[in-house]
Amino acid sequence: MAVELRTLQLPVDYREAKQRVTRIWEDFQPQLAVHVGMDTSAKVIFLEQCGKNRSYQDADIRGFRPEGSVCLPGGPDVIESVVSMKAVCKNIVVEDVDVAYSRDAGRYTLQKRRVSKGRE
Repeated sequence: MAVELRTLQLPVDYREAKQRVTRIWEDFQPQLAVHVGMDTSAKVIFLEQCGKNRSYQDADIRGFRPEGSVCLPGGPDVIESVVSMKAVCKNIVVEDVDVAYSRDAGRYTLQKRRVSKGRE
C-alpha cells in the first residue's frame, strides 16, 4: 500500500487556519489527517483524543478572537478521533520528549511516556 505523507505548517490564525484546513480536505481528500498544535517552548507533545469547538478565549497572532468563543459556528461541540491516541501514546518513541495522551483538550493530565537517548 502506497502512502503519501504531506506536512503543512499553519499559522496560529483562526481565520486562515479554517480556510486552509477546509481547502486541504477539499483538494486532497485525505484518508487521515493529524492536526498537531505545538508551542515552540513546549517540552511535551499532547495527543488529543477529541477537540472542542467552544471556549476559545485567547487571541490569535493577529489579535482576532472567534465570535462567541466558537471556532466553527453550527459545528459539533466535540469531535472525537477514531484513532486511539492512548494506543499511539503507548507506542510512540520521541527521543528526549514527553508524549502525553488526553481525552479532554486543554487538560493534559492523563498519561505520559518519555524516551531518553539509549532507552525505550
